[in-house]
Amino acid sequence: MSRLGKEEQEILEAFEAGKLERSPDRADLQKRHQDYAEAMFRKDARINIRLSSRDLRGLQKNGTQCSRTPHLFSALRPASASG
Repeated sequence: MSRLGKEEQEILEAFEAGKLERSPDRADLQKRHQDYAEAMFRKDARINIRLSSRDLRGLQKNGTQCSRTPHLFSALRPASASG
């Protein structure tokens, strides 16, 4: 059973058969998409919220079960007593 859709399978087959050509502006496209990816994962904001321990544990539990962003809530830690 293939995980690829029909269109994706066609693209893969064309690639393997050598029927695809590189884009003439591939360096620009690659740079642009690299910038998009870096911006998406840039952590440039901080939030400070107060939660009950129970709510925090619930968020952490839900976050670890989430398939799209498992790191999001599991990275939450209780604030230190001094902070």
